[in-house]
This record gives sequence, structure tokens and C-alpha cells, in this order.
Amino acid sequence: MIRRNIFWGLAIFIGVFLIYLPMVAPSVAPQADSGELVTVGYFWSIAHPPGYPIYTFLAHLFTKLPWGEVAWRVNLLSTLLHSLTVFVIYLIVLRITKSVLAGVVSSLILAFSYTFWLYGLVAEVFPLNNLLSVLIVYLCILISEKKSLLVSGKILGFLGLLVGLGMSNHHTIVLVLPVVAYALYPLIWYQFKKGNYFFLIGQFIKPIFFWELVLCLTD
Repeated sequence: MIRRNIFWGLAIFIGVFLIYLPMVAPSVAPQADSGELVTVGYFWSIAHPPGYPIYTFLAHLFTKLPWGEVAWRVNLLSTLLHSLTVFVIYLIVLRITKSVLAGVVSSLILAFSYTFWLYGLVAEVFPLNNLLSVLIVYLCILISEKKSLLVSGKILGFLGLLVGLGMSNHHTIVLVLPVVAYALYPLIWYQFKKGNYFFLIGQFIKPIFFWELVLCLTD
């Protein structure tokens, strides 16, 4: 059963990526900030506020690919990020509904919706923001499913990392913070009643620490 679920998820990821691939913009696209993002990725520069350090770092890595024009390489980053986003959406729906069919249909509807498809073909910061958002939601689901309040420190640390990276990429990541608060509320209340105030402070500091770390390393 697990192998079948993973197979369908990987099939969706690879299928969406291969369908997107021939349609990736071959050069600088006219959408929004694509030209600017290709430029800052190539020259390892700083985009308009908030600067998008994680995206710039990834874009710079993709400019090193040996194929196509520089703009095409950065556009390809969006294709990969949105293909991964579709894969995580499949996992989320599968986790909630326990239905492979629901996961497949939901992820494909997203993959081929106009706006999502469009921004998977051009250089933009939204694909990275979308991937980080769905990863945060998926981790929150895993935390909510825990029968015990002793949630793995690794999961909490990874959640803090994703929130911090998301905050350094795009301000709309705050829209998923209520999901984080809902998932962590039982744990927060449990630790509060036990008087573990330093533990709680540490959990709130983690995203801010990762956020500031990224900004410092990419300054």
C-alpha cells in the first residue's frame, strides 16, 4: 500500500515536470519581476524588498546548469518547484482522505490551473513560496496526528526552519501561520502548564533565528 502511494506521488511529480518542461519560457518572460529575478540570480545580486535571498541563491545555482539560455535555466527552477508542490499536495490530500484517487485528482487540478501553470514556466518567487507553504501544512498535519504531546524535536525544528525560510522569501507565508498555531496549540498549552517557558521561547525563536541567519548569509 505504501509503495503504491509513493508510486502515484512520484508519477505525478515526474509527469507534471515533463509536461511543463517543453513549455518553459525560453528566455526572459514578460510576467511581473521575471527579468529582474533572472538578473539578480545570474549576478548574485539583491532583488527588490524583501530581497528574496533563498530564491536568489537557488536561481544562482540554476544559472550554472550547462543547458539553454540563462533565463531558461532560472525559469526551469519554477518548473521544478511547482512540480514538487503538486507532489506535496498529493501527500496532503492522501493523508487527509486516505484516498489515492482524491490525491491524484486534487494535485492535477492544481497543476493545470491557469495561474499555477503559468508561474511554473517563468522566473518568479511564488513557486518557492507555494512549496514552502504546502510543506509547512504537511508538517502541521503530521504534528496534529500525533497521539502523544511528545512531538519529535526534529519535526518541530524542521517546521521552524521552513517558517523561517518562508518569512525570508515572501510575506504571504504569514497566511499559513494560523495553521501552525492550530497544530502546535496542544503542545504549547501542555508545556505552558508544566512551566517549560524556556522551551516555548525557544520554539518561537527558531523561525526568527533561521530568518535572520538567511538574511545575514546572503547579505
